[in-house]
Amino acid sequence: MLLLTCRGSAEIRATHDRTLEFTTDSAITGRATCVVGVDAALVSGGRVAGPVRVTITCGDQRAVVRALASSAWRPGGRAVIRRSGVRLANTLATDADTTAADLPRELVSLLARPDAEIEVRVDRDEGRWDGRGGVVLCHAGADPERLAAEIAAADVVVAEDQEARALVGDAARVVGGPLGEADVPEGGRVLVLASEDLPGASVTALLGAPERFAVECVGLPAPLAVAAASPARGRLLVGDRSRRREQVRSAPESRLVLRVPASSLEAVFADAERLRGTRTAALAGVAASACEQPRWGELDALLAEAPRGGDVVCCLDPAPGGAGEDEPGEDPFVAALLAEGVPARTVAMALAQRPDWGRKAAYDFVLRHRSRG
Repeated sequence: MLLLTCRGSAEIRATHDRTLEFTTDSAITGRATCVVGVDAALVSGGRVAGPVRVTITCGDQRAVVRALASSAWRPGGRAVIRRSGVRLANTLATDADTTAADLPRELVSLLARPDAEIEVRVDRDEGRWDGRGGVVLCHAGADPERLAAEIAAADVVVAEDQEARALVGDAARVVGGPLGEADVPEGGRVLVLASEDLPGASVTALLGAPERFAVECVGLPAPLAVAAASPARGRLLVGDRSRRREQVRSAPESRLVLRVPASSLEAVFADAERLRGTRTAALAGVAASACEQPRWGELDALLAEAPRGGDVVCCLDPAPGGAGEDEPGEDPFVAALLAEGVPARTVAMALAQRPDWGRKAAYDFVLRHRSRG
């Protein structure tokens, strides 16, 4: 899949316990404790995605790192492998089982020789090192190079609408959904593509089993990433930080996306459970580098592993059994206004001022009401 070459350096320490790095720089200092190769150069290959095995070879010593490749990484730059799930621009892979500090010291002693020649080979792995399968939720308008890498890494591709199917064609591994666990190979990777709505409606059974399927999101900003990662469906509201408690209390049958300080998350979850009966949610960081692996689960479990600083974005699920339809089927007040000749735009704008309605949902609802009339 991918082949890099590097040189050794007398300044290589390889003691960093969270990352390892192949840098394009020719010289480093001893403070660069994550670096395990300098003068990194691309020999062959392009963008990669999915579970990978990274084999580092120097002389007669080698080490294998199992990790999850990031299709956002552009070949030719610095290549960082992280234990965490953060995907900065220089991140080749995340969720690694090995860091610089874990490398065999016999290998490190060779890497610390300036004349050492280092080979780094990235190959597709048979699955994630933690044994779980993967579900990748991808908008069809994502970066074409990322999309190509994700398609190549998938065992099954779910095209949820016409535009998505046009992108992937009619290969045997392309299906229309819905998909259950029995439809996915053990430890397999499922790519879900959609253009007309959030991806994921056809794989809610997989999204609801985080102990067996890890979720990734490609081409989705943080609020949409957490919404897509939840198996709950129904109307989606994006909240306003200044009206948080009011919005948590209203429309308990809807999903609610909120951006809040991590320090306030415990209070938000407590309000959600008390005021609307929410028991589950999806959670991610706000930055693009931190929102591609949202987590869904019970509120207590999410809180235990949540970041301690900065802002986070969460999608609060409706109470169990309380999820409504995408919107009410009929509203006599809206129908009466339209019957009196009030312009649909005016009605929709008024409806959108209510705390339980978003602008797009209000417009769609009014237009459907008008067509029924």
